[in-house]
Amino acid sequence: MAKLAGWIGNEGTLALINRDPSPAKLREARQKVMTFALASARWTEFAAQHGDLAAERMRLWLDATEARATQRGATARAEAAAQARTWLAECVAAHSTRTSD
Repeated sequence: MAKLAGWIGNEGTLALINRDPSPAKLREARQKVMTFALASARWTEFAAQHGDLAAERMRLWLDATEARATQRGATARAEAAAQARTWLAECVAAHSTRTSD
């Protein structure tokens, strides 16, 4: 799970490459990339400080980030937080499968 930070950042950027290049869409893409980058940094922090509890801390942080963004009308940030939560769940599930074998 140590690679999750880089994965979130890379997947987030790749998910936005083929989007509409209009100024509004580029602003939205920048907001999403910034959210993915922040999520990546938070994951690194949580993994270092919380070990086995890192995934739960990350889920809580993503939930709070999405809620704040929704409240402020920052749709792109809310969508990015939700996407990062999906990637986190996929990564945790994959990690659990590998460690249980």
